[in-house]
Amino acid sequence: MRKFIRFYKLLQTRFFDGPVVLNYPGKQIKGYRSVNVMVKHWVTAFFALYFTKAGAVLFLASGYFLLGGMLTLLMPIYYLSITIIMLFVVDFLIGLIFKPRLELVRYLPESAAANSSIRINYTVKNLSKLPVWDIYVDTIPFKSTLKFDRAKAFIDLIKTNEKISLSNSIVAKERGRYLLPQLVADSSFPFGLWRWGSRGKSSKPMLIYPEYHELNDISFDCSHPNDYSGREPHADLSGQSMEFFSCREFRYGDNPKHIHAPSWARFQQPVVKEFSDESSRHIMLFLDCCVSKLSYRERFFNKRNSQFEASMSLAAAVIDYLTRQDYTIDLYVNSPENIKMVNEGEIDQQKELFEILASLDYYSGTPFHNLTLELKDQLSNYTSAIICLLDWDDSQQQFINTINDIGIVAKVVCVADRTASNSNQFNDFELIPPGEIVSGRVNIL
Repeated sequence: MRKFIRFYKLLQTRFFDGPVVLNYPGKQIKGYRSVNVMVKHWVTAFFALYFTKAGAVLFLASGYFLLGGMLTLLMPIYYLSITIIMLFVVDFLIGLIFKPRLELVRYLPESAAANSSIRINYTVKNLSKLPVWDIYVDTIPFKSTLKFDRAKAFIDLIKTNEKISLSNSIVAKERGRYLLPQLVADSSFPFGLWRWGSRGKSSKPMLIYPEYHELNDISFDCSHPNDYSGREPHADLSGQSMEFFSCREFRYGDNPKHIHAPSWARFQQPVVKEFSDESSRHIMLFLDCCVSKLSYRERFFNKRNSQFEASMSLAAAVIDYLTRQDYTIDLYVNSPENIKMVNEGEIDQQKELFEILASLDYYSGTPFHNLTLELKDQLSNYTSAIICLLDWDDSQQQFINTINDIGIVAKVVCVADRTASNSNQFNDFELIPPGEIVSGRVNIL
C-alpha cells in the first residue's frame, strides 16, 4: 500500500510538473496549477512530438469517420476510416525501422533586442546505421511572442555518421526571459503522418531586452568631478587612485580585508569599508515601475502595458548613451515594498543592466514610499540622477523634492501622454508621450 501511495504521489508530481519537452511548464507557474491547464500542456506536447499537422487532422478525422461508420449503414465511410488507420500503422512501422538516432546541439545568444533577428545555429549528427530522410529541426512550438523568420530548418538526407551544420533565425516580439522548448529533430518519413525523432539538451534561458533607438545627447549637466557612489572598484581599476568613501553592511563576495571592526562592534553585524575611484563618474538612474491606470486586459490577463514598455525602451537608450560616455550607472527601481538598487556593478555594465530591464515588471499600488534614513544616506552619495516616471501626482512630487533636498541634481522624464500643470515648476522636467519613444522620434533628452 505504501508503494502504491508513493507511486501515486510520484505520478501526481510528474503530471503537475508538465512535459519535459516544454521545460516543465508546471514548475514555472506560481501558485495554483490548474488540472485543465496541465492537461492542455500534455496534449500539446504529445501531438507536437508524434504527429505532423496533416497527421493530426487525419487522426482526428479517422475517429469521426470510424464512429460514423459504426453507428450508420454507410459502409464507405467505415472503409475510409479503416484505410486511414492502416495508413497510420504502415507509416508507424516503416518510420520505426528508420527511426533517427541523432546528436543535436543548439546555439543561442545569451541576450538580444526585442524585434531583432536572432540567429540560431544547429549541429546534427546521424548516429544510426541507416541514412535518415526528411529531418525537421526544432519542431516543438515556441511561445506566441517568438516566431521563426522563415520555415523551420530542414535536412533532406543525412547519411550515417554525417554531421551537418545549419541555422535559422527567430524574432522575439516582446522583452522578457525566454526558455525555449527542448530541442527536437524528427523525421516524418515515409508518408508525413507520424514523427520519429531524437531530443537534444535544453538550452539556457535567453534574455530579450527592450528595443530602443540610440540617443544622440542628454541635455543635462551630470559631469561632477567627484560624482561617485562609493561602489567598490573592479580588479582592473586596482591600479588607479582610490580613497576611503563610506561604510556599508557586508555582502557575499566582499574582501574580508575591508571589514571595519569598530562599525561591526557598533551595529552587531559585519560592516565593510567602501572605496571610490577618483577618476570615475557615477550617476543614479531611477525607473518608476508603478502603473497607476491599468486596463481590463492588463489587470486580468497580465497583458503588457504600452506605457511601461515605452519607459523600458527609453531606459535602455539612456543606459546605452551613458555607457558610451563612460559613466558608471547605479539602477534603482520602486517596488510594492520599497525603493532599492538592483544592479551589482559587474564589469560588463551594459549587459547587466539590459538583463535587468528584460525581467522588470510593473505593479499597481503605492508608487512611492517614505525614504528611510538608510536609503537617504545611500542616495546622498550621488550628485546627479536621471529619473524616469510614469505619472505625476503628489507622491512623485514629494519624491523629487526629497531628492533635491538631499543635494542631487535630477533630470526628470515622465513617460505619459499628459501630466499635471504643477510639473512646470521643475527646470529639468520633460514630458514624453509613449508613442514618441516607440516610433524612434526621441533622440535627445
